[in-house]
Amino acid sequence: SISEVATYAEIEPFKTVIAMRFQREWPYVVFALVLLALAAVNRKFYCKYLCPLGAALAIPGRFRLFEWWLRRRKECGKPCQVCANRCSVRAIRATGEINANECHYCLDCQVIYYNDRMCLPLIDRRKRREAQLQRVGAALAAGEPAPAPQDRETPVAGEAEAAPRAS
Repeated sequence: SISEVATYAEIEPFKTVIAMRFQREWPYVVFALVLLALAAVNRKFYCKYLCPLGAALAIPGRFRLFEWWLRRRKECGKPCQVCANRCSVRAIRATGEINANECHYCLDCQVIYYNDRMCLPLIDRRKRREAQLQRVGAALAAGEPAPAPQDRETPVAGEAEAAPRAS
């Protein structure tokens, strides 16, 4: 009913912080300040552990509808930890696996996955490619035949990878 909604809206911290600008009774202000302090230590604390909307959004995560979307390489987690360190909700384990129950599908890890300036396997591949192009350019400038291309060690994005998926 409307009266129940109004009652629950009173304890909602964003009303205290944003709409009321901390001009409320002291228990509401203390509650909002405690949540802000917790959010400073654990990002999105309210969204992950207290918010009913966050709980409702976690239900589709249980079905793993978008697991196919979260690509990983065999190097993810060992030695590379870029995605795990950048994940704001800490949904990526040290092994490189994505914990689908914690993931908010912000896709920041996928931006890194395809970025050859941030993803360590792609950085290595780009550097090898640039070095090979320099060798080819130097050989052609000297009038020599171009050297044979080297084998790839890191799979190209879109190829099948034997890496752990979300669990």
